[in-house]
Amino acid sequence: STLGFRLSALSARMEERSQWRKNEEMHQYLKEKKIRRVFQCLLSALAVEQPIETRDYLLEKLQFLVDHPDESLSWDMFIPPHKRPPQHLIPIWMRVFDQEEDDEPESYKPTMEMYATAAGHNTTRIMRPCWRAWWSLVEQRREARRQQLLREDAALASYFRKLSLHVLGAWRDSTRAALQRRQHALEVMQQKRNAALLRRIMRAWDGSAREAREMLAVQRNMPEEDDEDSIVQKSDLVSSQLPRELRVKIFGYLSIEDLLRCVQVCQAWQETTQDPLLWQTLPLRDLGDRVTDRLVELVVRRYRPFVCNVDARYCSKISNKGLAALGECKNLQRIALSCCDRVTDNGIRDLTRGVPNLCDVDLAMCRVSGLGVRFLAMQCFQLDTLNLSFCSDVDDDGLEALENCTRLTHLNLSGCNKVSGACFDKVFSQCAHVVKLRLNDMTSLTVAAFSAMGKHCKALEHLELQGPSADGEGIKLLAGCSQLQHLDFSRNRAAPASSFTFLFKRLKRLRAVIVERASRFADASCAALKHCPLETFVAGGCAGLSSAALQSLAEGGPSHTHLTEVDVNGCQGMGDAAVQAVCRLPHCARLFLSRTTASEAALSGLADLPLTHLDVSGAAGITDSTLLVLGQSVRLGQTLTQLNLSGCVQMTDLGLEALFCRCRRLTHVYLAHVTPLTDSALRYLAQGCRHQLLVLDISGCTLLTDQSVQALAAHCTNLCYLDVSTVPKLTSAMLPLLEKRCRFLRTLRLLRSAFPDSALRALRTLHVQYADVEA
Repeated sequence: STLGFRLSALSARMEERSQWRKNEEMHQYLKEKKIRRVFQCLLSALAVEQPIETRDYLLEKLQFLVDHPDESLSWDMFIPPHKRPPQHLIPIWMRVFDQEEDDEPESYKPTMEMYATAAGHNTTRIMRPCWRAWWSLVEQRREARRQQLLREDAALASYFRKLSLHVLGAWRDSTRAALQRRQHALEVMQQKRNAALLRRIMRAWDGSAREAREMLAVQRNMPEEDDEDSIVQKSDLVSSQLPRELRVKIFGYLSIEDLLRCVQVCQAWQETTQDPLLWQTLPLRDLGDRVTDRLVELVVRRYRPFVCNVDARYCSKISNKGLAALGECKNLQRIALSCCDRVTDNGIRDLTRGVPNLCDVDLAMCRVSGLGVRFLAMQCFQLDTLNLSFCSDVDDDGLEALENCTRLTHLNLSGCNKVSGACFDKVFSQCAHVVKLRLNDMTSLTVAAFSAMGKHCKALEHLELQGPSADGEGIKLLAGCSQLQHLDFSRNRAAPASSFTFLFKRLKRLRAVIVERASRFADASCAALKHCPLETFVAGGCAGLSSAALQSLAEGGPSHTHLTEVDVNGCQGMGDAAVQAVCRLPHCARLFLSRTTASEAALSGLADLPLTHLDVSGAAGITDSTLLVLGQSVRLGQTLTQLNLSGCVQMTDLGLEALFCRCRRLTHVYLAHVTPLTDSALRYLAQGCRHQLLVLDISGCTLLTDQSVQALAAHCTNLCYLDVSTVPKLTSAMLPLLEKRCRFLRTLRLLRSAFPDSALRALRTLHVQYADVEA
C-alpha cells in the first residue's frame, strides 16, 4: 500500500511538470534569460567549492554575471582549473540543453519503472535498519534476563554458603570445645597416672631402702661365704619393680663410662645395658680427654652391631688406633672428629675400609690431607655431609676425588687455604645437588672457583663466604645460583657495593643476608633486596649504611612483609628515620640497634612491634618516658624475652619498674653499666620475671647492694648466668644465699679481689663454675 501511494504521488508530480512545460511563455522566458544554465553553473560551483557563507558566494557570482553579460556560460566556469572534475556533476536528465534544442530527449527522462525500482530500494534501505534495531533490542532483553538469572543464582549460592558457614562454624566450635575437654581430661588422667606411678616408685623405693637397711644389718652378722650378688638383686628396685622400657630410658641418661660401670653391678643391670637403643649413639664428647683408644676398643668389641652415630669432638686422645676400632662398626653412619689432632690419613683409611654406609663425616681441624679425602671418596659413596674446615693440608688434588660422591649436599672447606678452586668445575659437575657450602676465610679462591659454582650449583641454598674469600668479580658470578636463600659475606672488605647490588637483583629467593662488618656495603645494595622475601638482615658494623637502607627495605615489596630480624648494631647513621622504617615492618621480632642516635619519640614507636629480642644498648634516646611507653604495650609484654639496655644512663628506676611490671617473660636481661640502677628496679625485675629469668648482667651498676641479690635468690631460682663484676657494694654474704636458692647457677662472673678466698673456695665445693674471674 505504501508503494502504491508513493507511485501515485510521483505520477501526480510528473503531470504537474508536464503542465508547467506546456506553458510556452514561461519556457520561452527561461530560454532567453538562460536561467537554467545559470542555475547549473552556480550549483556545480557550490558542490565543488563548498563555501562557508553560501549566500554571499551566490551574490558575488550573480554580480559577476550581471557585470559580464557577454560571457559564455558553461557548467564549470566558476570552478578553478585545478579543482574541475573530469565529469559533469549534474545528472544528464537534469541538465539544460542548448538554445537550439526545443526540448530534452525523451530517453534521458526517468520512467515509471525506474521510479518503482527506486522506491523499492528506498523501502529496503529504510526497513533493514528497523529490523536490525528490533532484533538488537530483543537480544539485549534476552541478555539482561540471562544476567538477572545469573545474579539470582549467585545470590542464592551466597546465601546457602553463608548459611553453611554459620552451621559449620557452630559445629566447629562445638567440636573444638569437645576436643579441648578431651585433651584436658587426658592431661588430668596423665597427671594422675604419673602421680600414681611416682607414689608407687617412692613406695617401692622406701620398701627397698628399708630392706636394704635390714639386709645390711643382716650382712654384718653373715659369714663371708654368702653370695652378695643375690642380696643386691633381691633389693634392686630397677630390675624388680620397673618395666624394661623405663629401665632403658633411665640408663639412657648415663654416660658411656657410667654404663660400663653398670654392666659390672649385677646380671639384671647387665641385661638392661645390652639394649641396642643405649648404644646407637656414642656421646664421647661428654668425656673429653678421658676418652682413650682403649675405651673405644672396649665399647666397639661389645656393642659394634648397634653403633650408628659417634660424637668424638674435642677428644684429643683418640688416635688412628681408635679409628681402626670404629671401622669395625658396619652400621656406622655419622662420625664427628673435630679437634682430634691425632687423627691422620692412615686413621681415615682404616676407618673407611669397613664402613660402607658412612654418610656424615666431621674432620674439622684434624691433620688430614688430600690423601685422606681420597680414602673417603673411594670408599664412602653414600657421603652427603663433609666438614674439612681448617684442615690446612687439603688441596685441589685431594678434592678432585669428591666427584665420586654424587650424593654430596653439605660441604665445609673453611680455612683450607691450599684450595684454589681449580677442581670445583670437575667436582660440582658431578656433585650438582650441593645445598649448603661454607668457604669462610679462604684467601686462595680464584675467579674460576666462583664461575664453577655459578655454572653447576643450581640447587645451592646456603652459602657462607666470611672474610676475604670473595672479591667483586667472584660475587657477580654467583648470580647463576638462582636457588640461593642464605648468604653470608661477613668481614668482607674487598667486594664493592656494586657487586652486591648486581647479585641481589638477580636472586629472587633470598631469605637471609649477613654482611656484618662488610665495610664497603652501602645503601644501594639494600634497595636491591626489597624484591626478595627477606627474613633476616644482619649488617652490624657496616660504616657505609644509613637510615636509607632500612627505609628501602620497609617501603614495600616482599621484604616488607617477611622481615623478622634486623641487626644494624654499631651503624652510626641509624637515626629517627631508621627506627620509623623498622616500625613499618609488621613481623619484626628481633631488633638490634645498639648505639642508635634515634630520639625518644622514634624509639617509642617500637611498642607496636611483636619483638622477642631487643638490643638498644648505648642509645641516648632510652629514657624514662620511652620505657613508660614500652611498658604500656600489651603486645610487647607478651612477646619480649631478651632485652639489652647496657650503657643507657639516661633512664632511672621509674622507667625500668614500669617496663618490668609489664614484660614478665624476660629470660635474658643485660643492664651492664647502667649507673642509675638501684635495688628497687632489680626487685621489680625479680618479682615480675621470677622463674623465667635465666641470664642477668648487672656489671658496673655501682648503686646495687646485697638486697638486689637477695631478691634474685628469693624469686629467680632458675638463674643460670649472673654477672656482678665491678659492683663494689656487694659482700660475700650473698654467695651462700645464691648457692642455696639458685641451684641451676653455672656461671658466676665477679672480681676475685672483692671477695675473701674462703668464700670462693666454698663456692667451688658447691660446683659453681666461673666464666671469667678478673684479678
